[in-house]
Amino acid sequence: MPLSPSQQWHYAICPSSFYLIDAMCAFRQIRTGQQEEPDYKLDSIMERYIERNKLKFTEAEGYIEKEWHVFMQAFYKFEYVVYNVFDCVGMEILDEKTNDLSLNFPLYSGPSDYSVFPSQPKKLCNKLYFHLLKEDRVLASTSDEMRTLEDDLTVNGKGWITMLPAHMVEETGLKCILEMKGIATKIFAGVGDLDIAGTYPNEGICMNISKYTTHRELIEIEGIPDHIRRRIGFNLAGGHVNAVEIVCSLYKGAPSLDQMYLSYLKAKGLPLPVAASQQQAA
Repeated sequence: MPLSPSQQWHYAICPSSFYLIDAMCAFRQIRTGQQEEPDYKLDSIMERYIERNKLKFTEAEGYIEKEWHVFMQAFYKFEYVVYNVFDCVGMEILDEKTNDLSLNFPLYSGPSDYSVFPSQPKKLCNKLYFHLLKEDRVLASTSDEMRTLEDDLTVNGKGWITMLPAHMVEETGLKCILEMKGIATKIFAGVGDLDIAGTYPNEGICMNISKYTTHRELIEIEGIPDHIRRRIGFNLAGGHVNAVEIVCSLYKGAPSLDQMYLSYLKAKGLPLPVAASQQQAA
């Protein structure tokens, strides 16, 4: 999909005492994540931020876009020069309001070159370079072989996606189709789970997990199959939400939720569910 002019980022590499910058692109990139403007034309931005417009001339009313410029250059040369000069003045007035080019743009760039301004990973990498120098480390290129001898002993990274098969997802979604009120959809409310593609980096960041910060790494749990160990690894970040399931998977004889429920009913002298009573009688 082609990018609109305001989403592009062009830069020139040449020896000079100044830097060429497209103010429209800088305006949008600085506000990445905020609500988009209806359009990013200079006239529209000036009107919304400083309540001014580009110069207009009654003599050229009825002409639009290219025809307007051709008409002005042919019959109103002096006025057209004034029009162009005010475009520069208007940009300066706008920047006094937004501080985009004078302050925000160089501040958000940090130690990075302006040419990589739209790339958050590149800017973060440049910031980490100076941080790692303080830790007596150097940010460099990666090796062709990123494994160690100990990596062969730990859980490998293959087959993780098969732990979450789509056909095993319980159909408990919202019943929001008017024509089929009894049918549960796959639309859910109040979901706090991470997408599988985002689980690994997010858990690593939140828990500060890396080879540099990890002192010991689990190799195996005696008596626990590999698939159970993997499932526990997934659910461990859920903490109290999956605590009972994790304990029942790790420890034989640990009571399940159903067993604890029956024990509670017995302790309170309450009647057991019919199915549980029949099972105990059998």
